[in-house]
Amino acid sequence: MIRHVLVALVAVLLLMSAGGAAPLSLPASAGPGAEPPAAPDAPPAAPDPAPPGGEGPGAEFVGKFAENLVAAEFLAGYDLIAWCSGDAFLALPAGDREGTTNWFCYVEKDQWHAVYGKWDGEKAEFRRMVHFRLDPSGKIVRLDDLSGRDFDVPYCRVLADSGPRFRAVKESGKARFNPYLRPVKDGIETWALPPVVEGFRILHGVSYRWRYSADGKEFKGEDRYGGNLRAVTPAPDKVTLIGDPEQEIPTVGDIFVVLRFGDRFFALGILSRFGYSMVMSGMWVHNAVDDDPAPRTESAPAKKPGSTEAEGPATK
Repeated sequence: MIRHVLVALVAVLLLMSAGGAAPLSLPASAGPGAEPPAAPDAPPAAPDPAPPGGEGPGAEFVGKFAENLVAAEFLAGYDLIAWCSGDAFLALPAGDREGTTNWFCYVEKDQWHAVYGKWDGEKAEFRRMVHFRLDPSGKIVRLDDLSGRDFDVPYCRVLADSGPRFRAVKESGKARFNPYLRPVKDGIETWALPPVVEGFRILHGVSYRWRYSADGKEFKGEDRYGGNLRAVTPAPDKVTLIGDPEQEIPTVGDIFVVLRFGDRFFALGILSRFGYSMVMSGMWVHNAVDDDPAPRTESAPAKKPGSTEAEGPATK
């Protein structure tokens, strides 16, 4: 018998440390007059393993989904400030922008920041020239603080090495993948996600991750996720499913699409071998074929776009 299983959700509060970087080229499609993708509804926290007895996808599924969700939430916050700060940067006088070669984003005191500056690879020095902060209200504010941070040089080293790797990704044709950097426990990872192209067609289905040491000097490996690159256009009157029914777990890239652009759709879900997953009323809902007729429902606090804090306590 077909039924819908609402998997138990427990808040995972991720205190984001400083992170994220991207080459000076702005996010694909960003520019003067370009409308950034709207901030999605606040995403829910990661699901907690459901008990045995056929009531959910199981601990392995929800554990890996939770891991991918944390990464996707960070990338969605990064993407939001990348769009907003990119427009603000392009609106500055030419003299303020002259000489900048790199920009990157990071979280500090639970707020997203973006800085633009000049990198000198021979001296291993980065000089900050423009600094923006994304306020909780969604407003971009230019700050006078141009003092450096310990992560500036490692991020710029990673940018220098990962640049050719991004340019080597040819799967999207003329549309280039967007870059994101994220600090992790054992180093720095940079992600390449497909862009939004003309007509607000969202490319998805393939993503890359390159892994580096914490100082940015050592390249540790490459991972490719997904199958084939595909495109989807927001549908306001029907359920849209992305992902791959042969895939064990929804990928970071596909979860990112739901978090970042889900508000453009009537309903947007991700296919996997378990069934499909989507956000409904602030909760991740996993739908599957199951013989047990009794679903179990719990809720969890949702994070605001670009924020590291949950909106309220979990309720069961």
